[in-house]
Amino acid sequence: KFEMSNDTRISFASSNDNRHPPDCIIDRNPDTFWITTGLFPQEFIITFARKIVAKEISIKSTGVRRLQIEASSEDDHVGNFQVVVTKDLNANEGQLQCETFKLDSVITVKHLKCVISQAYSHFVSVHDVEVEGKTAAT
Repeated sequence: KFEMSNDTRISFASSNDNRHPPDCIIDRNPDTFWITTGLFPQEFIITFARKIVAKEISIKSTGVRRLQIEASSEDDHVGNFQVVVTKDLNANEGQLQCETFKLDSVITVKHLKCVISQAYSHFVSVHDVEVEGKTAAT
């Protein structure tokens, strides 16, 4: 089973609040979260230390209306992302939106981009992203 390591990092985030920085998305602490600073779309990119073979992606958030997850197996994350899933999430009235996406086909991922294109309010929070899979063979 793949476990996010200390080498996993947020390589890009479209907004930053010092009290709720993007690194909170992957810190495995249920009390921390990344918060957007308004206007949409908002996005972040998780870069893994090594390529992984992913079969499931989970995200915990609040206020997200439409989410698109994209993946790239390229070492350079500037381009070549492929859409993995697009979903409209339920409002959940201020409670955590806990979504798990079982992938139709197994994908190799070096960079995972999450794009929040619509929200239920001016701000959203992302509390956690987890990827189920294994380290890809080199």
